[in-house]
Amino acid sequence: MGVEFLLQTKALIGNAPSFTSPAQGASYGIIANNANTLSFSVICSDPDAGNTVSITQLGLPPGSNWSTTSSGTSTTGSVSWTPTSTQI
Repeated sequence: MGVEFLLQTKALIGNAPSFTSPAQGASYGIIANNANTLSFSVICSDPDAGNTVSITQLGLPPGSNWSTTSSGTSTTGSVSWTPTSTQI
């Protein structure tokens, strides 16, 4: 079973934010195994002082956890998921 998601940036004011991890425009494959926790983070920063970055998720698999933390003009989104045998 494949699970896909998209990371996108959009400038609301000034310069567009960019992903610093994973690198902007990069494509990655992540392998999930039954009953093994999979965790990863994405980091997005805005070059304009005073702007805040908001990261939201869409389409994560059932049972996954999503959280965000912000510091200055940078925001980190973290995913944690332990797939079941029916999700692999």
